[in-house]
Amino acid sequence: MSIQSALNYIQFVRTNAAAREAILALGQDATLAAVVELGAGAGFDFSAQDLARAHGLDWKMRAQVYSSRADALSPLKDAQR
Repeated sequence: MSIQSALNYIQFVRTNAAAREAILALGQDATLAAVVELGAGAGFDFSAQDLARAHGLDWKMRAQVYSSRADALSPLKDAQR
């Protein structure tokens, strides 16, 4: 089990419509355990704790990327030069 495997599953879900639909079908009461089961069914090996950590890391990484892009496009940045 690993956080890397959970990160890979998160990416897999982003790019695989059937995997996304399976998670959405769990509904609002979905548990981490249910998502871990779906991941295992798709060949990924991670625990609920791994998934929770991976989710947090994924959000932090995405926030950095989008923050960097926003800074690069900011009109205030150009005005400060």
